[in-house]
Amino acid sequence: MGKAFEAGASHPKALLCAALVLGVFFGCFAFPVFNLTKDFSLDIRLLTLSTAVLAYYELGIIEAAAFPLRKGAAAKTVLTLLGFNCIHILAGMGCRYLLEYGEVSNTYNFTVPNMALHLLAANAVCLVSWYHALGKRS
Repeated sequence: MGKAFEAGASHPKALLCAALVLGVFFGCFAFPVFNLTKDFSLDIRLLTLSTAVLAYYELGIIEAAAFPLRKGAAAKTVLTLLGFNCIHILAGMGCRYLLEYGEVSNTYNFTVPNMALHLLAANAVCLVSWYHALGKRS
């Protein structure tokens, strides 16, 4: 993990771009984190949930290198991180919608509860892993 933080310090824009691209990718292919409107088997639900949690956990570690915690600016950094996460998650959802445009799966995937749960869960996992990575760093 130390090499990622060193790379982030020397190339912050490249790391930020990589986090954005990965975030859009995960937002597209890990959506929905848990489908509330259609019944699937427990195995499929657990597989989808664990894949999304692992993906967003890794993204939070990358974000820890791109968004270091500065003294006296914790609230500003967290709000910036939440905004960044919302942008790439919503962009990924938009890509997923266009990818499956016209299919029946859009009617049960893209509901308000599914989208809200995915947005909240992805932000929560990213923030927890970001904070955890910063704690390991110092």
